[in-house]
Amino acid sequence: MRALPKSVVVFLMLSLTAFSKTVAYAKSSASNILVFGDSGTGWEKQMIVAEKMYETCYPDWINAKGIGKCDFALVLGDNFYINGVANENDPQFDSKFGDPYGPLLFDKYVILGNHDWGNIDGSFRTGLSTRFKDSIKANALSQLKFNKYGWKISTVDPQKSAVYGPIARKNIDFFTLDTTVYNTTRDGHRPQELWVKKALEDNFKNSPERWRVLVLHHPVYTFGAHGGSEITDSLQESLLPTLCKYVDLIIAGHNHSTELNTIQCGDDKNLIYQLVTGGAGWDFHATWLKNTTAQIDLSDGTSYAVKLVTKKPADDSSDSSDVLFRITGISYARVVIGGEKNKAKIQLYDANSKTSHKDPLEISVSKRSKH
Repeated sequence: MRALPKSVVVFLMLSLTAFSKTVAYAKSSASNILVFGDSGTGWEKQMIVAEKMYETCYPDWINAKGIGKCDFALVLGDNFYINGVANENDPQFDSKFGDPYGPLLFDKYVILGNHDWGNIDGSFRTGLSTRFKDSIKANALSQLKFNKYGWKISTVDPQKSAVYGPIARKNIDFFTLDTTVYNTTRDGHRPQELWVKKALEDNFKNSPERWRVLVLHHPVYTFGAHGGSEITDSLQESLLPTLCKYVDLIIAGHNHSTELNTIQCGDDKNLIYQLVTGGAGWDFHATWLKNTTAQIDLSDGTSYAVKLVTKKPADDSSDSSDVLFRITGISYARVVIGGEKNKAKIQLYDANSKTSHKDPLEISVSKRSKH
């Protein structure tokens, strides 16, 4: 296992904290968002990704060049392998979060994944005793009580039985879901489904100019090995029409690689971009190389085309193939929203590359004009 030596962690934290007090951060209307998921292994892979993310966010901090490359982070679940934490005092909070990410001196907004729920993916409603369910729930929801190292987590669920809710930063509203328990019902309805549909509709009516970003652990669709499940089917059936009305971008984890795909809502120019990045610590899941297109068919007869994003390099005038926006290995991403009006830059980073933290795969996308 390779971890940042604690002496180095302490030095970096103290030095950066002191140094940032003397350096004026460049004011920007943009939100610079570090994005990573499926990280909490404590393995060498997690530490390698953490070091690369540090280099991305603080490329030359001693000379104060580029400080503030990341304003905050989205942490996409599976924070603690393999069965989550026991309570808010579990030492894994230090070894699998504080040690690798403490030197990143900004807020980290955290959601839960299936491993945070005891690795019960899709089986929470059936096949488990009430006593075992209660124990799993208590362990998972203990993450709500932790608050060190920039850890930010909250829920709007009145019974605190799941972790979901809104996050507002600058010109963006994030809507987070706890997808492992998305299918859990209360009074015959899914509380998360009811909340997110109303929250998105109200936000669009009141603030149409703001970016609306859905953040969840299980993706709506992925071309990777974690592509299909009961949870994915439920998300598609219950939410796709709503997402096509109101959402500008989807960010998810769960699949242990990184890809950028589009979900087509109507004509071929009415697209939702979906970033799937879950390669920050665990062994990677291969992305099916033979497939770059797919179709989601709902029970009401409607269909949605899905495509992996491709782009020809700007300096390539040959007939070579376009660049495919996916990384089948340890990886993370950065999203910049608002630097240019109604534009976002999505950057994919290969943590195995010596230069990716400086030269990522990058594509510019527009805020959706059609809803």
